[in-house]
Amino acid sequence: MPFIKLEAFSGISPRTGPALLQPNQAQIASNLKIQSGELRPWRKPVFEYTTGNSNVQTIYELEKTSTGATAWLEWTLDVNVVPGPVDDITDDRVYYTDGVGPK
Repeated sequence: MPFIKLEAFSGISPRTGPALLQPNQAQIASNLKIQSGELRPWRKPVFEYTTGNSNVQTIYELEKTSTGATAWLEWTLDVNVVPGPVDDITDDRVYYTDGVGPK
């Protein structure tokens, strides 16, 4: 089973480039307590969504930018999803690949 071992975590260093980070540093560290060299979460995991199909392999939370409402997209395939590159209010686009080609 793969794992990540961090010893004596020293915190974030946002201005350091990724190639120059020490093994015990990070550029981003969110939703965690960084105290005394330990990484501890602020909150416990929360159950968010129940899939409508038992064969779902990928889910994506789509937030409508104009209203803030969320919808969950689900696929029975392993897909990669990214938000559209243009941040516009009228059209919430996502792009995904399903192993065949981009959609």
